[in-house]
Amino acid sequence: MVGKYKFTPEPNDPDRPRTVRGAYIYNLVDCIYACILRGELDRARRAWGILVRCPDVNWKERWRWGLYLMTAETEAGAPAEVQTQTQQRTDAARWLKSLQISMPVEDRPAILAEIALYHIKGHRYRAALDELETYLTSYPYTVSASLHTYAGMICFYLAQPKALQGSEYEPQASAERKDRAASVESSSTATSVDSLGAHVPPPNAGLLSQARKWFDKAGKINPREQVALGFIAMVGGPRLPIV
Repeated sequence: MVGKYKFTPEPNDPDRPRTVRGAYIYNLVDCIYACILRGELDRARRAWGILVRCPDVNWKERWRWGLYLMTAETEAGAPAEVQTQTQQRTDAARWLKSLQISMPVEDRPAILAEIALYHIKGHRYRAALDELETYLTSYPYTVSASLHTYAGMICFYLAQPKALQGSEYEPQASAERKDRAASVESSSTATSVDSLGAHVPPPNAGLLSQARKWFDKAGKINPREQVALGFIAMVGGPRLPIV
């Protein structure tokens, strides 16, 4: 893999080749980096499109640039419509899935984490959990403490009663929450709290148990995985020893 690519450019790298081709490649990488920092995303996307077509550069080393340019707004600071954001996340998850197959083994857990996060951002928590569970039994994912922690956190979230969870359809849910908030403000706070507590069922015991198993595995892989240790204490049971 190392011998296949002639150039391994880094932004602002002072030790760059003196050839015309090398200078072109390194200047292109500098251009992408500068455009991202300045928020000139259209220009950065055009430069990125040129870079990925260069056969003597391993653009996959900069896959996070591609992911950012695929999902960022066309104009910095301009919010996209909900439909556009959903399509961006779908395209990003699809691109990451294809990238996951061809990436070096050591980079694949990071790709899987991004796929799970994009499902979570789209409020597809069950899809995120299914994605993690598909790979967590195989190497190299099985030795990633952070991926096990993600799986545990999603299980913990899904174990909560529906009344305490966010909706799968966030824009509609936001409007409904605003309506509920307006009605709550017109009533007694104490009465509202008592009513909520009376109607909320207990968490799902099976999912809580599964969350605990994921957190336990994360703690065994990395005894200093503080998020997993904190959730273990929350779910119940003794903390794993910190080494």
